[in-house]
Amino acid sequence: PPCLLVDDTVQSIAERRDVMPEQVVLRWALQRGTSTLIPAACVADIISVFDVFAWSLGKEEMERLSSMQYQRRHSAGRHLIGRASSFPSYEHLWDEPPLDTFAAPIPDLKIPTFQ
Repeated sequence: PPCLLVDDTVQSIAERRDVMPEQVVLRWALQRGTSTLIPAACVADIISVFDVFAWSLGKEEMERLSSMQYQRRHSAGRHLIGRASSFPSYEHLWDEPPLDTFAAPIPDLKIPTFQ
C-alpha cells in the first residue's frame, strides 16, 4: 500500500516547514483528533517525531492533507487482539466494521489511521 510519508503533499509541506514528513502526518492527526502510528527505529527517532507542539498546520495545509487519495488503515491491528491484550476482540479495538488491510478506501470514512 502507498505510504503517506512519501506522498508529494506530505513531502512538500514538510520541506516548506523544515520538518520531517512523520511530523507533518502526526501534527495532522493531532489537529484532527485522530491517531496514527509513526515508524521509529529508536527512542531518539520517537523524541524527534514528537516535536510537533510548537507549530500547527494552516487551513490550506489541512485541506490539502485531507484531500489525499490514500486515507485508509494500513494495519488491521490483528496483532493487538487477544486474551492477554487490552483488546479482546476486533470490536474493542476499532469503532467501525473490520476492514481488509489492503482494501480500497471507504468513501465515507473520514478518520484514517496509519501504520
